[in-house]
This record gives sequence, C-alpha cells and structure tokens, in this order.
Amino acid sequence: MNNEEPFDHFLQKEEPQAHSTMVVILDVSSNQHMKILYTNESSTSFFSSSKHSPEQFFGLYWSAIREAIVEKAATLGSCQISIIGQEPLKVTMKELADSSKGFLLLLEFQNSVSRNANQLWKEKYQSLLFSNSDALLTLNGQGQITFCNPMIKKLLNYKPKQLIGKPFHQLVSEVDQLSFRQLWSYVKLGKTFELPHIELMHQKGHELLVSLKALPVVVKGEHLETQVILKELPNYLISNSKRYYLSYHDHLTGLWNRRMLKIHFAQDSLQAVNEKGKLRIIHLGIDRFKVVVESLGYMAGNQILRMVAERLRKICTAGEKVYRNSGDEFIFLVQEYSFAQTERICNEVLCSFKKPFLFNGQEYYLSISIGISTFPEHGNTIDELTEKSKQALSVTKQRGRAHFRYFEEDMKATFTNEALMESHLRRAIEFDELKVCFQPQVELETGTSTSFEALLRWNNRKFGEVSPADFIPLAEASGIIHVIGDWVIDQVCQHLKEWQKKQYKPVKVAINISPSQFRSENFCVKLFDTVRKYELQTNCIEIEITESALMRPDETLKSLRQLKEMGFTISVDDFGTGYSSLSYLKKYPIDIIKIDRSFIQDIEMDAKNEAIAKTIINLAHSLGMNVIAEGIETVSQAEILKESKCRIAQGFLYSKAVPSEVIERDYLEIHQ
Repeated sequence: MNNEEPFDHFLQKEEPQAHSTMVVILDVSSNQHMKILYTNESSTSFFSSSKHSPEQFFGLYWSAIREAIVEKAATLGSCQISIIGQEPLKVTMKELADSSKGFLLLLEFQNSVSRNANQLWKEKYQSLLFSNSDALLTLNGQGQITFCNPMIKKLLNYKPKQLIGKPFHQLVSEVDQLSFRQLWSYVKLGKTFELPHIELMHQKGHELLVSLKALPVVVKGEHLETQVILKELPNYLISNSKRYYLSYHDHLTGLWNRRMLKIHFAQDSLQAVNEKGKLRIIHLGIDRFKVVVESLGYMAGNQILRMVAERLRKICTAGEKVYRNSGDEFIFLVQEYSFAQTERICNEVLCSFKKPFLFNGQEYYLSISIGISTFPEHGNTIDELTEKSKQALSVTKQRGRAHFRYFEEDMKATFTNEALMESHLRRAIEFDELKVCFQPQVELETGTSTSFEALLRWNNRKFGEVSPADFIPLAEASGIIHVIGDWVIDQVCQHLKEWQKKQYKPVKVAINISPSQFRSENFCVKLFDTVRKYELQTNCIEIEITESALMRPDETLKSLRQLKEMGFTISVDDFGTGYSSLSYLKKYPIDIIKIDRSFIQDIEMDAKNEAIAKTIINLAHSLGMNVIAEGIETVSQAEILKESKCRIAQGFLYSKAVPSEVIERDYLEIHQ
C-alpha cells in the first residue's frame, strides 16, 4: 500500500460502509503494547454491547492481533482473524504516513447474519413505534420530548414536530402537576411508574383524561431517556376515574387528601419496617391564617391556600409526599434513614415562606409552624402520629412560631390541657366563671376618668386565673368568641344601666370586638337591640376594633357607617402594629386611635418610639380624631405624652382592670 495516501481520504473511502465497518486507530509504541487513538461510531456500538471496553479487548487479544498484523496483514494488506467468543473479523492495515509506529486498522464483520439480525431488530423497533395504536413519546433526561409517533396527532391534535423539544410537563393540566412531578422523580431513579389517569391539555384547550406509563431506559446505571405510553381512557371509565380522583384529592388545592395519606402510610410504613427505616410526619400550620381570612375574605383565603399548596409541591422530591390535612394545615410524609432529609424539607418550607404571596396586586407575608412525629417511635397508626405531630405543631406556635419542633412525650400534657381548657371555656358562662372588669382611661390634663375599657377575666375552677393572652386566642380559634362577645356586650350594658339608676354622671365604656364577631351577620343590629333593651344611649358605648378588621373595605365601611349612624363611637386598637394604612384613617369614620403599648415602652430612652408616638398623635389630631395611649407605666412616659398633646392615657400607672364596685367607689360621681 502507498503509505503516502492521505489519511482523511482513506476514511472517506470507507464512509459508505460506516454502518458495518469499525475503524480503530492503534498507536503501537512497542511490540508488546499499544494505545487506542480513535474509534468511530460503529466501534463504539460494538464495544458497548461487548463484555469489554476497547482498551480491555485489545489488551486481552493484542497478541493474536499483533501476530496477524506482523505475519499476514503487513504482507497481504489484509487478513481474517478469529478470536474465541467473538465474531470473525477482517483486518485491513494501513501504516500512517507521519508515524512509523501508527497503524490504521479497519475491522469489518465477516458474519452477514449478525448484520442482518441487527437490521431486523431495528425494523421491528421502528414498526413498534410507528404502527402502535397508542401514542408513544421519548423524553430525554430533562423531560423534553425528543420523539413522538403519529398517534399523538389523534390523541392531542399536535403534529409530532410541534412537540419536539417541548418539556412534557407543559402538556399536563395544573391539577395533575404534582402527580407527574412525583412520577418523574421515580422514573429518574430507574423505576417504571404508571398513572391510571392524568389530565393532559389538548391542542384545542380542553383537558383529556388518559392513562400514562413511563418506562425508563437505563444503561450502565445511567438514566438515558424515558419511553412514555399514553392511552386515551374509554368514556365509560372517565366517570369512574373522576370519582377516583375526587375521592383521593383535596378539591381546593389538588393535593392528596387525608384518605390517600392513610393508604400511602400503610404502604410506606411496611417498607420502612422491611428496610429498617423511618417515616416522618411533618405537620405544617399557617400562622394566624384566620386573621387573613377575616381580613380578606373566604375566597381570598382559598386563593392563598392554593398558592401555599403550589409552593409545597415544588419542594417535593421522590422521597416525599404532600397532603392537605384540613383547613390551613398540610402534611409531608417522608421516608428516610436520617434526620437530614426532614430538616432539609423544614428549612426549605420556612425559607419559601419568606417570600410574599401576591393577591390582587398586594403583597402578603405569612409564616408557617411545623411539628414532627416519627414512625415507629411515636406510634404505629397514622392517627397516633398525626395527633402527636399536631401536639408538636401546637407547641411550636406557642413558643414563637415560624420554626419546627420534634414531638416529645411531655408535649402530651400541654396538648391535653389545651383541649381541656377549651372544654371548660365552653361552660364558663354557665358556671359563672367569667367577669367583666374595667380599666380607667385618664385625662392627662385633669387626672379624672370619664371613660373605661371593659376587659374580660376568667377564674376557672380547675386552672384558676387564666390569662386573656391564653384564653382569648383559644376562644377565637374555637368559635366560642361569638357567644362570649355577646355576653360581654350584655354585661357592659347591665352595668351602665345600673350606674344610670344610681344617678352617676354619664360615662363611656369601650368594648373590644373580635374581627370575626364584627363581621358576623347582623352584628350592628344585634348590638343596637341590646343597647335599646337596657334603655341606654348609644353614645355611651365605644366599639373598639383591631386594624385587621379594616382589611375588607366594602363590608367594613358599610358596618362602620351603620354604627356611626346609630350613634356609637368607633376606635382602632393597637394602631401601628398590624395592617396600618393611612388610607384607612381617611376612608373610615374613626373617632379614636389607640397607640399600641409597644410604642410607649421605653419612650423615655428610645427616640424612635417617641417620634412614632408623636407622629400618630399629630396625624390623628389633624384628621379630627382623639388619641388614647395604652400601657402607661411611669410618670415620665405620661409627661412625654402630655407634652405631645395626647389627651387620654391608660395603664398600670393609674390602675389595672378592676371590678365594677371599685369603679363605683373610686371613679364615679353622683350627678348633681
């Protein structure tokens, strides 16, 4: 052979045979060793199906090949060699022009049967893909469509070329995104997975219910691609599938429901026992979500719950499942062998809630608390475990919120006490345990009191004196606040009527109204009827609401205007700590602003608190409103507020909340 013949030209001559010819370039550095410089695509395919890599193959059989090259190919230009366990190979040698140690070997199969068999398999595979009555797709490792057969046009009305390169999840309806993401997590681990029904988006915009089977293609432990089989469900199955879906999914968020949690727990707990692993129940509760609902409305609350569910979906991987438990509570079921995965999920959840939720162009920030229980340490049933994760969640909320805690046995007593306390609170009126006390509101200029705030106290036969900070949130969470609130209004009116009979000078009493009670049906009418029942003037009652009650403009404005028309005074409690907005002061018929005690504390030493308090006072006065400062405890605080033109103060400096008889004795004067 002419060893000056160009190397590229030699390859070009062999290109038409590329489907059957393997090209290997060997660098022979000595008679005993060689080095592979190049293998073409046919060579790569051959060796990938062999037991040996190219290096291993030539290393094992180099002696036989070297002998053939030296003794036969060098003389004849080509030869045929047989190697035990391998197809007969035809070896053509060409010495490289630029190296006396390099040889180009063209290795060609001599067994045409093998080549024909490969071609036959290829044709069978193509027939399977293109003639199949089901829609078949191929997804790459990133979930993008790289192939689809013609049946996709019949199923979803897309031409195959329209879908090439498109992520498959974009074809999945919103309600089934979680199911598909979890399926994809399993498939990437090399597991076949099937969904009996999943909604895909038809090209014309409607949803189509199909069954989906995903078959991962794994070579040498690496997930190369996935074959997806889609089958349209017959009409008689669709209603059953829908029924199945509604039975096991939460209707609002699309997450799995508690019924499915029980099914999954039965399966996963058995696996955990067999594999000596653990199951974690991660119980999530949105902090103060009731305030959001009371402020924005039921429909807005539902929309925000959907946003929360979507964030939780994105955190799920192959080892976790997420469910809506009830209301504003969600549960992760996690199978793991250490604490690392649980803590990763908890931290991801807490971090995700640092971002606001956007509703109607407004940003709202929520926080979430988490309680965790473990199978089998804390129980063998899902009911036991969710009860204990709920106990851990309750302790988390009590101790600062927005973090996570694992269940501990001493939490059971705390949780039991809370349930027992609620039971006692429901009968507190019946057993005459509740009492309305009054805290004087003092005019800073004169030191006299002509107005008071009604404050509820509870002395329980089991728990003793229970702080309002403990039982008021419990009353609100359980709904008892409506009954208690109506009782307080009635008690205040009774006392005012009694003071009227005793001919005391007229005074005004402020009554705290919870947001849920304020928005209850016919609240204004019920309040007016109670005042009329005791033959009182409405101007002796001040309705004190929190800022969160102002968050639903249309309903709030209507109720406040109705109260004003009836003659009631309206005040806003804890101003500056909630959803403060100057537009509220401009829009609503408010008479009094109460500066929250957090701005009064350390006002003598904290210039910022003093500046805020003075700003609120000046703002209120310029809008024609009065100001009451809460939480006054020192004379210096009172002096600063007096200099700032604050007219009325309230706090322990003057008096704590006291019974009505003390008010009569120390504060009320006979009308002359």
